[in-house]
Amino acid sequence: MKKDYVILILFLAVTIVAGGMIWVLKPPRQGVPPAAQSRTDESEALRASIKHWESSLATDPDNLDLLVKLGNGYYDINDPLSSIEYYERALTLNPDMPSVLVDCGVMYRQIGQPDSAIALFRKAIEYDPKLPQAYFDLGAVLRMEKDDLRGAAEAWQKYLELTPDPDPRIKEFLISEIDSAFGGGAE
Repeated sequence: MKKDYVILILFLAVTIVAGGMIWVLKPPRQGVPPAAQSRTDESEALRASIKHWESSLATDPDNLDLLVKLGNGYYDINDPLSSIEYYERALTLNPDMPSVLVDCGVMYRQIGQPDSAIALFRKAIEYDPKLPQAYFDLGAVLRMEKDDLRGAAEAWQKYLELTPDPDPRIKEFLISEIDSAFGGGAE
């Protein structure tokens, strides 16, 4: 029996040592998880596109398409100041681009300039009164930065009128905000 006990102890010791050596000698984990790697790859691809667009813009500084692409690219990588720079240049060439006005407004909101954002959202609505995103974002800035529940509710009512099938959770939230502002009567 004692011999079996010694063999068991030796077996466990060898197993533990071997397991420890395998753990120590294993190759390091390769990078990031697949989903995060995919986002990293997309971000790098977008940054490469931005560099390409910027170099193309150097030879054609008034290329409206490139200016909008750069504004959108910087928007997507969360660089609001660069995004605003390119959107503003594009809007100087052609102010009648409601979706660019909205995106530029979102970037102004992000840098803490709600009045500029509101002005851009309202300008977008002047150009395209059927652009739901302009109303949604206008309502968000009025509610969150200006504490104007009534103005936000009016914008969100228009958003709901223009959006045939909004996300149910968003719709429920907006209706509760509209009800708060008007004391009931939302959709």
